[in-house]
Amino acid sequence: MVPGINVRHTMFGHEANPRGITFERYFTDPEIMLTRQLEHLGWVRRHVPQDAEMGLPEDGWQVSVGFQNSFEAGWFECPMRYFADEAPDTKPRLQGEADKRRLTDAGIPDPFEGGLMERHWASYEHFRRRQFGAYEPVEA
Repeated sequence: MVPGINVRHTMFGHEANPRGITFERYFTDPEIMLTRQLEHLGWVRRHVPQDAEMGLPEDGWQVSVGFQNSFEAGWFECPMRYFADEAPDTKPRLQGEADKRRLTDAGIPDPFEGGLMERHWASYEHFRRRQFGAYEPVEA
């Protein structure tokens, strides 16, 4: 058995999140996202018995840009909503009859300029820089 435990499960009031990082900080700062994922993975690999490698990984940590379940909606510029003790969500972008063709008329958003997709690429590039040794400390 390999449980699918993501960072959301160790976010709120959990010992794996000793600095109380919120999803708003997690979504807006790639170094916080990376550090929070490593805290989470380290905790899971030491505390959750499973049919997967336990303890420190032999081949390095497997992290990814993690915008949870808001990725597609965020790419289409739905505004993010952050809550105190739950995962973030997006507000609907289309509001009735006047908006029904708004997405098709606008076309697919540029994945490299603006919105959540641009932050996704910037976070990915940050992770790659960190993979190859560039260090940027996390503030408490």
